[in-house]
Amino acid sequence: MRVFIAITCIIIWTASIGGTWGANYIAVRPEAEVRNSMVTLGDIASIQGTDSKRLMDIQVCAAPLPGKSRRVTKSQITVSLRKAGLADGTFDILSPESIVIKRAFNTITGQQLFDIAKQYVTYSSTTDSMISVEPARLPNDEQVPVGKLELRVKENTKCTSKGRISIPVEIVVEGKVYRTVSVPVLTRVLAPVLVAVQPISSSSILNKQNCALEVRDITFLPDDVVTSEPGTDWTASLTIPQGAVIRKSWLSQPPAVHAGEAVVVVVTNGGVRVSDKGIAAQDGRLGQKIKVRFPGQTREVHATVTGVGTAEIIVGGRT
Repeated sequence: MRVFIAITCIIIWTASIGGTWGANYIAVRPEAEVRNSMVTLGDIASIQGTDSKRLMDIQVCAAPLPGKSRRVTKSQITVSLRKAGLADGTFDILSPESIVIKRAFNTITGQQLFDIAKQYVTYSSTTDSMISVEPARLPNDEQVPVGKLELRVKENTKCTSKGRISIPVEIVVEGKVYRTVSVPVLTRVLAPVLVAVQPISSSSILNKQNCALEVRDITFLPDDVVTSEPGTDWTASLTIPQGAVIRKSWLSQPPAVHAGEAVVVVVTNGGVRVSDKGIAAQDGRLGQKIKVRFPGQTREVHATVTGVGTAEIIVGGRT
C-alpha cells in the first residue's frame, strides 16, 4: 500500500514539473522507516544518475528515537544536498513538501529485564538458606534500536544477602551499551530460626519446651536472630512473647560460675597476686559479682567473675 502511494505521489510530482524526469533524479518517499541514528538520503529516496552511490550516503538529519517519528521538509533535504557539495540543478528533486521518518525498534519487556537481574542475584548469593527473588517493581518496557541485542548486569555490581536492591541491567545493541536500566528486586530469605512456642518470662532458661526451630521469612528481621537450638543455660533477659523470633540480644550468656561448684579465686593486692580455691555461693555470669566461701571459713566474700570457674578479689579496690 505504501509503495502504491509513493508511486502515485511521484507520478503527480512528475506531472507538475512537466511530466518528464531528467537523467539524474532524486525521488523522495512520503514515508520512510530507518534503522540507524542518522538518516541518509538512501534511507528516504530512490536515486538515479551520476554518482548515485555517493549520494545515498549523504546525511540528511538525526533519526528519531526508536519507536518515534519526525517530519523532515523538502527544504531541509535540499540544504543537506548543498552541504554535501551537490549544485542546484544537478539532480531533479521529486519530493513532497514534508515527509515522515519513523525509527525501527525492538521491544525489551520489563519481565526480560527482571529475569536478567534475578539470575544475577541468584548466582551471586552466598547464603546457605533458601532464597527467592521477586520484582520490587517491574520496570517499564524499553524500545531500543534494531540490531544484535544483549542484556547483561553492569560489571562489579554488588548484591546484598537479603532485602531490596537495584540491579543495573545494560541493554547492549551491536556491542555498545545503548541504555542502562535500574531494576529493583527484593531478595527474600527463608531460614530455620528459634521461635518462642509459648511466652518466656525474663530470667527463664530456654529449652525445647518453650522454643523450637521453625522456617521463617527473615528478610526484614535483624541479623542477630538465633538460628540454632537453645544452648545450655540460655536465659531470657526480657519477656519474650509467644510466636516471636528470638534474637541474641534478648538472651543472657550462660553463667560462667555455678552455685556449689569450685571456683579459683585470684586475690590481687597491688603487684601481688595469689590464688586459692573457694566454693561459689551463687551463679555468676562474666563481670557479675558473686559470693564465695573459702574452705574452713563461714564468712562469705564478694568476688567478680572473670571467666569459666574463675573470679577475682582486688584488695583495696572494687571487686
